[in-house]
Amino acid sequence: MQHNYFVYITTNPDKTVLYSGATNDLKRRLFSILKIKERIRHLQVNIIAII
Repeated sequence: MQHNYFVYITTNPDKTVLYSGATNDLKRRLFSILKIKERIRHLQVNIIAII
């Protein structure tokens, strides 16, 4: 059985903090990041590129 994993890196708007992680379901993870962003107004996440 083959497993695919993705590494993601995102940053805050000032680009002073990097957040990184790994997931096997990138679509679900990005959706959860955006849902968290909606719940916490002061948290801003920029998705610059998906490579």
